[in-house]
Amino acid sequence: MIIIDMLRSDGSIVVNKNLVHAIGLNAAILYSELISKRAYFENREQLTEDGFFFNTVDNIRLDTGLGEKPQSAAIKQLEKLGLIKTDKRGLPARRYFKIVDDDSLVMNILSEGKQKKSELEQELELKNQKKKEIHTSYINSSAQMEELVQPNGRINNTNLNNIKNNNNINIYIISDENDVFSYYSFKYKGKFGKEHPTMNKDKIDELTSMYHEFTIDLDIDENMWHDLVDYHFENLSPKNNGNILSFLAPNGGSGCIYRYIESINTEDEEDDYREFESKEHPESKMRTSDSPKPNYIDTLF
Repeated sequence: MIIIDMLRSDGSIVVNKNLVHAIGLNAAILYSELISKRAYFENREQLTEDGFFFNTVDNIRLDTGLGEKPQSAAIKQLEKLGLIKTDKRGLPARRYFKIVDDDSLVMNILSEGKQKKSELEQELELKNQKKKEIHTSYINSSAQMEELVQPNGRINNTNLNNIKNNNNINIYIISDENDVFSYYSFKYKGKFGKEHPTMNKDKIDELTSMYHEFTIDLDIDENMWHDLVDYHFENLSPKNNGNILSFLAPNGGSGCIYRYIESINTEDEEDDYREFESKEHPESKMRTSDSPKPNYIDTLF
């Protein structure tokens, strides 16, 4: 009961991070909400004799934002894990839930989530290190370039600067703007075998503005930007010339960024579900039995 009580959400949705890594976000949200709801009915002495309480689809949607299908999937997962029991009672029938009071089971799940979180941290650290090495390599190679691809041909960097200074022509290299644009340039060159086209000041200002708006409005950090760039080039249409305009421009970038984020999140959820399913079928993936076990409950939170 101690651990289960610590996972209560009450008026806010408070979800344990290790629980999220162990069973996925939707299932963790629903489980925390059901624990809170159980406490609500228990305090009012409204639990059934066998410890069940009712909660409708609409109530859960209001409290968590989860629709009927996500609820159904999360409920099935929680039942398979042995964390809850469900039943339909009364006329008309209503959904009833019961929280299984098994601290040992919950501790094992949290321990597994903690291990997965640790492994993910190491994976992300290696990924970020690799991106830094790629970026450094690109910057170094760019500094040594003697020519830049322009709409009217190939010109020397010195000539480029002379053109900009003497003729007041705004010519900008996107890789000079920020790390994300630089990474995009690197991916573009790897895909098409040439440098990304230059842009005038108005266009680069427009793209930079869109980049900052997306960063703030969608809370996208640098790692997520790199993932979005990777996803963009991995799924680039043969008709797409790869110009960063197709990635960020207002006439197409907004839908593009939103679609990519949704797709990446969906793939992550599907990966979590496949991993969960694999645990239900030992013949496809054996569960390791030598995972470290925590000595104290506090280490799980």
